[in-house]
Amino acid sequence: MSRLLVEYEDNPIHPDLERDTPFYGTVQCVGQYAENLPAQLRALIETSLYSDSVLRELEAALTAASFFSALIGTTQAITVSQGGVKTNALPEEAWAVVNHRIATQMSVIYIRTMGSGCSFMLSIHGL
Repeated sequence: MSRLLVEYEDNPIHPDLERDTPFYGTVQCVGQYAENLPAQLRALIETSLYSDSVLRELEAALTAASFFSALIGTTQAITVSQGGVKTNALPEEAWAVVNHRIATQMSVIYIRTMGSGCSFMLSIHGL
């Protein structure tokens, strides 16, 4: 179970900056009106409206800070794990709760399909 949880945490859902999201609208507003914004970042923000490659550059620049990654994409956190009732004995069953803050451009169905990789990981580990 611990290997599965570590594997899950080590493979987060990649944040995708998309033009039709509220966060991108905020970035455009900052790009237009923020006075102390570095010129290079301002240029990326302005050009990202028309260029997909520049949009990916802007995404990379913003996601370099984990704070922005959390605002752009879906986050996941293992909040509870349980297994066994006494020490030094293998539990008969174990479970964990994973919470997601789902990005506006994603769906619950998409997140569930991403989580289906857990079944594959379980089979790899012989569980």
